[in-house]
Amino acid sequence: MAPSTRRSRAFASLQTKTAALLTLSLVPLGALSILQSVGERQNAEDAAFSSLSAQTAKAAAPEREAISEALASARAMAAALPEIGTDTEACGTLARRIVEAQQSYSYVGFTDLSLTSTCNNFGDTFDFSFDEDAQGLLDNPRSDVSYVSQGAASGEAVVVATEPARDASGMLVGLVSVSFPAATLAAGGDETPVKIVTFNHLGETLTSDMPTEELQKLLPQGTALADLAVLAGRSDTGFIAESVSGDAHKYSVVAIVPERAYALGIWLHKQQPRSYAFIVPVLMWLVTL
Repeated sequence: MAPSTRRSRAFASLQTKTAALLTLSLVPLGALSILQSVGERQNAEDAAFSSLSAQTAKAAAPEREAISEALASARAMAAALPEIGTDTEACGTLARRIVEAQQSYSYVGFTDLSLTSTCNNFGDTFDFSFDEDAQGLLDNPRSDVSYVSQGAASGEAVVVATEPARDASGMLVGLVSVSFPAATLAAGGDETPVKIVTFNHLGETLTSDMPTEELQKLLPQGTALADLAVLAGRSDTGFIAESVSGDAHKYSVVAIVPERAYALGIWLHKQQPRSYAFIVPVLMWLVTL
């Protein structure tokens, strides 16, 4: 075999070995670049969802304040009842004073175990025996927030905050309810980047800044509000999902009254630009071939 041929083969073999070594050396670099790209994207998404949660909580501040104040007013009246006893006139006076102090309230009143209210800011008698929710609260006394499409006293759609009432010995004697118009919290609009829906732990809508028909289309497909309440009960959460209408949206859920009321923020999801950081090591590897 001629010396030149041997040299050519040796040179080709050296090139092959060099390319192989370069290829092997670039594999870890490529893997590291891909992992880094994935990590950076995940960190960016986590930061984005954290920001959305903060913005949702801020946007839902009026709802949080209104519901918290209504519950506090109901608790305050319930605490005063043991001293008032069966004095219906004094009880009604207290209810009216609460409404005078907080004029956004539609109704403030005490309902006894027969689900009858003779103590309220209207100075009238109301029969709530038809109210299954009220009966449920007597059977299982607890703080509660609910939505009523037509209040028996006010005749309008209201959010109702309810607290159990007890006598001096601790025996349950009824319920104290405070309601305010749901329309007062129907804020927002097209100029607002986020749509806000508040709901209770049972998944019942309390307030919304959009018509019911639009809301139903924007809710995440296959996920009930009650399921979101369970998620938000653990921690504020965010996710991307397809809505009932078929469009992808970002959703953020935060607790506005722990274990009682939650806010869902709905954001139009914009596709994030893809990361191409992994292309550089791939191109370098191709050059070696």
